[in-house]
Amino acid sequence: MSESKIDWLQRVADMHGLDPEDIEEIAEMCIEDTVENIAMIEDLSDMQTAIRAAHSIKGSAANIGQQPLSDAAKTIEASLKDGDTGSIPAKLAELNSAYQDFKTLMNL
Repeated sequence: MSESKIDWLQRVADMHGLDPEDIEEIAEMCIEDTVENIAMIEDLSDMQTAIRAAHSIKGSAANIGQQPLSDAAKTIEASLKDGDTGSIPAKLAELNSAYQDFKTLMNL
């Protein structure tokens, strides 16, 4: 990633009129929630739960400026809504990659 954690926190804080510390706390919650939501997507035994999990990742990541993570979740959500479960493993790999990039940015 080309942007440092401090720069990213400040940029997102400025977008939302918050302090960087607030954004860091929100980002850490997003990371924790994403782990749980990825597990729900991987399960696929309950399609509606998997769709909601992808939607949750998409929205929370977008709200804090993590567009690659949001975009990856968006493609999964669309595929699940279309009933295309065959493409989910490859799309989960993209989601996990974006998630790992986010964790790296946050030094977690």
